[in-house]
Parts: sequence; C-alpha cells; structure tokens
Amino acid sequence: GKKKFINQLATQELVYPTQAEINEIKDYTFHTWTTGDTYAKLGYKYYSDPQLWWVIATINKKPTEFDLKVGDVLFVPTILSEAMSLIGY
Repeated sequence: GKKKFINQLATQELVYPTQAEINEIKDYTFHTWTTGDTYAKLGYKYYSDPQLWWVIATINKKPTEFDLKVGDVLFVPTILSEAMSLIGY
C-alpha cells in the first residue's frame, strides 16, 4: 500500500541586530506608528517596495503589526543596503 509521511519543518529563528549594531547606522529616520499604518505601507514609503516591510520589522524587533500600538516610534534606516547588511542579507 501507500505510505504516508509527515514532513515536520523546524521553526525559523529570527535573528535581530544588537543595539550596538543599530547605533552604528548613520542615516536613519524615525516613524511614529499611526492609525492606518501597515508595514507594507512603510516599506513602500521608505524603500519604494512594500515587500521590504520585513526589513523595518526586523530592525525594530517587532515581527508583526500586532506588536505595535499607535504612538510607537520605529527606527528606519534610510539606506536599504545598510539595513540589509545589518540583518544579514
């Protein structure tokens, strides 16, 4: 007969930059989270690509929008290559 297998995948571990690494970034801006914000909108606003939302989420150690509330201030590196390098991409 047919054998059925279950493939179990390991849980991805998120690796965040240290505060010392973040402090080395020279070009950045701050964004205050407001009603209607989404990570995709911020990815588009700062990097011209909504699919780069995860860069901002990773830098700020806030993996989902549910981790944010109105008034939270996000650190946003303005040079994408610098941000990508910081998080290992």
